[in-house]
Amino acid sequence: MKTTWTRRQILGGLALAASPARALARSASQVFAPNVALGQWRQRLEERVVKTVVAEIQRTRGSNKTFINARFHGETTFEGGRRVYLPDTSWMTVTWTVNRAPNGKELVFNAYDGQVQLRKVTVTY
Repeated sequence: MKTTWTRRQILGGLALAASPARALARSASQVFAPNVALGQWRQRLEERVVKTVVAEIQRTRGSNKTFINARFHGETTFEGGRRVYLPDTSWMTVTWTVNRAPNGKELVFNAYDGQVQLRKVTVTY
């Protein structure tokens, strides 16, 4: 049996192969798995508006005065200077509302008065 392709079938197939809509769509989020003890952790992000930043953190050293904050490098901390205190050594998931673009600046997490394990960071655009 001989297969005959019509012009519409060929052009339609080429159009789908050339521009699949899902492949062209930008991802709604980025996930980083630094799994590092802080001090400080920096990450360059895409240049578009960041809606939220979610971090999985755990205090590994320090007291209930140990805290973490997040910002774009050289700017004020997200949510008007919000500090997230880690009352114990259990894992916590923390969300910051950002609603602005990084403007070429890195995302920065800082830990104070102790050591904090940063397991995962999810940035939602």
